[in-house]
Amino acid sequence: MQDEMGPFLYSPVDTTDGEIRLLTLHPASDKEALIVCDLERVKLRDNPQFEAISYTWGDEHPSVQIVLNDAAFKVRENAAAALRRLRRRKGSRRVWIDAICINQGRSRSATGKSR
Repeated sequence: MQDEMGPFLYSPVDTTDGEIRLLTLHPASDKEALIVCDLERVKLRDNPQFEAISYTWGDEHPSVQIVLNDAAFKVRENAAAALRRLRRRKGSRRVWIDAICINQGRSRSATGKSR
């Protein structure tokens, strides 16, 4: 099934309206299981509950494939390790992690100037 997934495409956020993206990290009983997540846009004024992840970026090139909104997405090894460590055995966890929640491929999103 992984081979059939298309690449993940970001939807724009309206930073002028206080929108950000949050990641829902789905549970897995095996620490080495594929990381499966959903990314959603939320408004900060709605006081969404989440945890911010701080880690070192490490290697420059994303190499670990995860599933993001049912699509293939690659992250750096350190980000994958952080997500594996934070993933619960039961129940989802909502987090903000810069490598995924900010579109690293578009400078406008990364600088907070997306439309």
